[in-house]
Amino acid sequence: YFCGDACAAGADTPECQGCTAQCKAQCSCRPYCEGLARDAASCVEQGGRWVPANQNFDTVGAAILTLFEIATTEMWVDTMYAGADHVGAYRQPVRDASQIWSCFFVLFILVGTFFVYNLCVGVIVDNFDRIKQGADSHAVLMTEAQVNWVRSKRAFFARRNFFPLTNLDQLPAFRRRAFLMLEESWFDKGITGCICLNTGFMCLFVFPDVNVLDYITWWGNCFFAVVFDAE
Repeated sequence: YFCGDACAAGADTPECQGCTAQCKAQCSCRPYCEGLARDAASCVEQGGRWVPANQNFDTVGAAILTLFEIATTEMWVDTMYAGADHVGAYRQPVRDASQIWSCFFVLFILVGTFFVYNLCVGVIVDNFDRIKQGADSHAVLMTEAQVNWVRSKRAFFARRNFFPLTNLDQLPAFRRRAFLMLEESWFDKGITGCICLNTGFMCLFVFPDVNVLDYITWWGNCFFAVVFDAE
């Protein structure tokens, strides 16, 4: 494996014989030295150090630890960049040489992080709700006084109007019409729609400025200012 490139021209070449001698020497002193080839060997010969990254897939244990760190979204982008720059064993990384591996990291984040985490959280929340709905939920979570207080609070805030007007016949016609209009459901839906449209207009701001968009956003802001002030 180490001498595949060196022995491509033949086993009698000086390059192949030298590589074979180094491979035999490495095999005979495995506890004391580590054989390197290709760019790694050149790096060491020039006085450098060839060391693996903190997150790597060299061994099963290192791969499991790396995947666990990626699942926690800790430094997963750097690991993805390293995988995208991978060329081969004992090779100097080349930028974007294996971009297809970026898809693996993104899919692992989507499945391993969001799906699995949400699944675990969903199971916990489901069990919690099941306990709350049980017959002995009050004894487990709250005292009887706390239960009564929660029920009173829910009943109070369930009302649409805390202090409804009872003297509409004594109010001016304009105030009666304004009050009845505000009580309609379409008014709340219209204001909600204006809020959504205003958010969309805020998304129209770009750099550099475009004259047409500036004109549209200026009139839109004036319209929404009038609507919200009137509301």
